[in-house]
Amino acid sequence: FGGSNFLLESLVRRGIRTPQAAAAFLDYTKYIPQPPKALPGIVAAVARIQAAVAGHETIGVWGDFDVDGQTATAVLVDSLRQIGAKVLFHIPIRSQESHGIKVSALQTFITPDMKVVVTCDTGISANDAAAYLKSVGVDLIITDHHQLPETLPDAVSIINPQFMPEGHPLRDLAGVGAAYKLAEALLEKFGLADYSQTLHDLVALGSIADIAVLRGDTRYLVQSGLNRIRTAPRLFLSKMAEMLDLPLDRLNEEHIGFYIAPRMNAVGRLDDANPMVNLLLSNDATEVNITLNQMEALNASRRVLVSQVFEGCMAQLESNPALLEQPLIILSHPEWPAGVIGIAAGRLAELTHRPVILLSGDVNGILRGSARSVAGIDITAALTLNKDLLLTFGGHPMAAGLSLNGDLL
Repeated sequence: FGGSNFLLESLVRRGIRTPQAAAAFLDYTKYIPQPPKALPGIVAAVARIQAAVAGHETIGVWGDFDVDGQTATAVLVDSLRQIGAKVLFHIPIRSQESHGIKVSALQTFITPDMKVVVTCDTGISANDAAAYLKSVGVDLIITDHHQLPETLPDAVSIINPQFMPEGHPLRDLAGVGAAYKLAEALLEKFGLADYSQTLHDLVALGSIADIAVLRGDTRYLVQSGLNRIRTAPRLFLSKMAEMLDLPLDRLNEEHIGFYIAPRMNAVGRLDDANPMVNLLLSNDATEVNITLNQMEALNASRRVLVSQVFEGCMAQLESNPALLEQPLIILSHPEWPAGVIGIAAGRLAELTHRPVILLSGDVNGILRGSARSVAGIDITAALTLNKDLLLTFGGHPMAAGLSLNGDLL
């Protein structure tokens, strides 16, 4: 490595101690990704989907409305179509369904010939939905990356990198990464292994937007995906870069994190993210331009709403300064829009250097909210310790969603 002591010391500090590991770190094309079957649940999932394709069963894909969920849904829908499957997909509308898999929404989504539902970026805590699907003869395959609950859903297969030990190359996969590993296995099974490379850009988008830790396979997929975006961009990325005046041939993670992802997230936060799947896969310039214009308008609305919520938070803190003496800040307002309180919570956590939970109410007296944490405090673990007070919860060490009865606040 040119005799650079600085480079060698930097690599060693990262735990890279062999020439092979160093070469793979410095040049992603030399990295050897883990085989899909290294993830528990992949083999069973592939077998069930293969049977569904052979039996001409419709496969339902159930996604999530953030960028990780949008891209994960697109990865699975595209891959399933490539192998000849009949596919329907659904991303919950946040204002109506909130996070996760609601049984009432499943009842509307399922068709008579749908015998398999595959989730992406959601489902790891969906015990009620799993029980319902089993009762109506529909097999459930879960791909997710959120923390594992004490009781896992009753599913044919659960694919989650959290099953892997700390330090494993697959441990840090985002939701789109877990979905991609299933897609990769399916494409290989059907003799279409080369097609998986065309999905790396979607994995990069979702992983960067979800602030995934860039280690192991996640780092490889992001680097490969960025290269694909620069050299063979999808139509929507090409049009978006043009609209935002971004250098497409030098597009990096900052462009995605600060310009592209917030606009994609705005759709899921404030409107219906289902058209985003079509946008990600579209080659129709008219369709892409219309959707991008709608996205830009929603992003402008998001900015206004976040500012209003944040100003409301600051007003509550100013009127009650004692709240700033607590190790955790909890604020609520019945009219705060659920789609943006997570952003405001993140800003407040950064400002106050402590975890923040923001809650908004609904007509049934149930409070729904978002939690954001700071380094060193696992907010989802903290919620787990208080699970008896909560109706629902789930997330990551740094971010979570929750709901509870309003009279408990």
